[in-house]
Amino acid sequence: MTLILALANQQQVVLLSDRRLTRNGHFAEDEPDEEPDESNKAAVFACRDARLAVAYTGLAREGNFCTKQWLLEALMESAAPDFLMEPTIARFRARATRDFAPIRVKRPSAKRLTVVLAGYCYRDVPPRCYCWLVSNFEGMDGQQPPREEPSDEFSAQYQRDKRPAAEEPYLLLAVGVDRAVSGNDFESLRTLLRQNRPARALVGKGVEVLRAAAESDQSRHLIGKQCTSIVLPSNRAEDTIGEYHSAKVAYKRYSPSFINALGDGSGVYAVAEPLCEVRDANNQPLLLSVPKVASNQPCPCGSGLKYKKCHGRS
Repeated sequence: MTLILALANQQQVVLLSDRRLTRNGHFAEDEPDEEPDESNKAAVFACRDARLAVAYTGLAREGNFCTKQWLLEALMESAAPDFLMEPTIARFRARATRDFAPIRVKRPSAKRLTVVLAGYCYRDVPPRCYCWLVSNFEGMDGQQPPREEPSDEFSAQYQRDKRPAAEEPYLLLAVGVDRAVSGNDFESLRTLLRQNRPARALVGKGVEVLRAAAESDQSRHLIGKQCTSIVLPSNRAEDTIGEYHSAKVAYKRYSPSFINALGDGSGVYAVAEPLCEVRDANNQPLLLSVPKVASNQPCPCGSGLKYKKCHGRS
């Protein structure tokens, strides 16, 4: 499991997901080929009429099946022949139902999966915000609690901004270990969305909320403090911003994957998990990320200076 936060208004969509890998409900410390707190679960999907930020929570790996690889392939192959949002997600839902059927697990609950897709459809003017949930154990209706054992069939449901609306529309969705998010934190996020605060404020608060959830007893160690954010501006001419947020000193920077399915002759392809590692003239890795601490505390980079005099300078 993981925690996904989707925040959306008419200016931008922000999707945050933690990077912790768990197995059978426990922190996967002995994962042989992947750092257990650095498993990418996020991507950007661009098709003919939409641009969506994507993240998943639930089954990450079972035997030879790896969800993050499957997710890229399934979305790519589901885009044709029309490369449109709604038919693509319908085909993706059917593909998930088909591909998950043969997976064998010791505990039925281990087979649960939810994929969140949040972004804008450009058929409407101004672009209309959508948040989709493709899942085999939970829905968006708010009436039924998530099932402990997944269904054989995946469902696809969505919310979108209402038009016309009496007030500025926004969407807020927490998926995965959402019980670890406090009511006060939910209200803080709602307030920022109502106030139309910029993306930087939404990302900053979202990372803070996610890390507070990771420290909560309700998380049961299923949420990590390392996380990824994706910002999708409603204006398609503006670039998507993918960021890596490290809670520790880091010499690597990870980016979300990207899926191109525009149907414009550029081909359908995926760029999986770009990784940035910068080295100096002596081939030594350069520091790329320093976590934020209180202004007067020592800077985590080890310089001996106070944070406000070192990496905390604006």
